[in-house]
Amino acid sequence: MPTTVRYHFRQQFSVSAQAAVDWCTDFSPEDQLLKGYINSERVVIKVADSSIILKDTLHTAAGAVEKQKLVQLYPDQFSWVATHLTGQK
Repeated sequence: MPTTVRYHFRQQFSVSAQAAVDWCTDFSPEDQLLKGYINSERVVIKVADSSIILKDTLHTAAGAVEKQKLVQLYPDQFSWVATHLTGQK
């Protein structure tokens, strides 16, 4: 039976908590370029006000790899949960 593991951490930044969360949760089609995947595509699907699905496609020499992630936002707590749905982590 699968087991749920919950964890959290705290980190101090030189910007406000709101600015840090806004930057961390600014999911845009250009986001993958920041991770070094030059040949990639991202589709952002809004499921609800606080939930989105990210569909990332990475084009490699071996073919296309699609990864899907469900992101649930909790802005009042300055937090979010990202759950991999498909693809490699």
